Amino acid sequence: MKLQGISLLLCCVYMPCDTMYDIHNDEMYNMVFNDIVNSNICNDVDHIVIGGDLNTDMSRVRSLHTKSLLHICERENMICVPIQCAANGSESDIYTYESKSNGSRSCIDHFIVSDGLSNSIERCFVSHDGDNLSDHSFVTLSLALNVEYDIIDVGRVNYYGIEPQMLKFTDIETIWTGYCQKFN
Repeated sequence: MKLQGISLLLCCVYMPCDTMYDIHNDEMYNMVFNDIVNSNICNDVDHIVIGGDLNTDMSRVRSLHTKSLLHICERENMICVPIQCAANGSESDIYTYESKSNGSRSCIDHFIVSDGLSNSIERCFVSHDGDNLSDHSFVTLSLALNVEYDIIDVGRVNYYGIEPQMLKFTDIETIWTGYCQKFN
C-alpha cells in the first residue's frame, strides 16, 4: 500500500501457541517474523504493521514467545503498540482472549509497527461489544496517515502453493511436518 509516497506492508498473523520450554515452537515463532522482515516484498517497504494473534501476553516474562517478540521488536526497530480499553471500558477490560472453558483472560492479540510510525498512532483499543463467535475480542489500530494514492495490489505471498480458502486439515499437517523436518 502506498500512502503519501510511503510504502506500507500490512500483515495479519496467527502465531503458534505460547510456550516456556518448547524450543521448536519458538523457532517457528521466530521464523514467521523473519520470513516477513526478510521477504523480497520488504525491500521496497518503508514501514511494516503486523497485527493479529501473536499468542503471547507481554506480562509473561518467562515465555519464550514474549522474549522473542521483544527481541524482534528491538532488532527490527519496531514497537508493540499498547492496547487500551474501549471508551466505556475499565482497566479490567484490557484483554483480547477469554477462554470459553474456564473464563481466564489474557492479552495475546497485538499490533507491532515500525518505529517510524510511532508518532502516527492515534489509538489501539480492544472492544468486547457485538456478536462475536470467537474467543478473541476485536482489536483496532488507528493511525493518522493521509491517503493520497490508491491501494496497490502486490499479490499474495503464499509459501506453500496452497490456496487459503482450499486449506484442509491434511494440508495443515503437511505444512507442520515440513516445519518440523526443517528443525530436526
